Amino acid sequence: MLKSRIETAYFVDVYDLADFLKIQYNLDETPELEATGDFDSDKVYDVCVCELKKWDLDKIERFIRTKHESWSIGVLLTDQCNQGFLAPGKYVIEF
Repeated sequence: MLKSRIETAYFVDVYDLADFLKIQYNLDETPELEATGDFDSDKVYDVCVCELKKWDLDKIERFIRTKHESWSIGVLLTDQCNQGFLAPGKYVIEF
């Protein structure tokens, strides 16, 4: 028998995520979110309550300043989890 397990995931449309981040980071305009790697597939992020490193905090500051994200959706989701706005878990971002 094939070993497998069932996991729960939160499915989030990328445009809904962009609107959420606009509100959470008090941005004037909706940010641009990009898939990394294969643009045709959804991306899965494990989000946890954990300490963010200095370079992660730098990514958040850069995101707030430029309203553009590349390679840091997981960091932004973890930041929101740390602040209590998202539950820990798997998030599938639908691009």
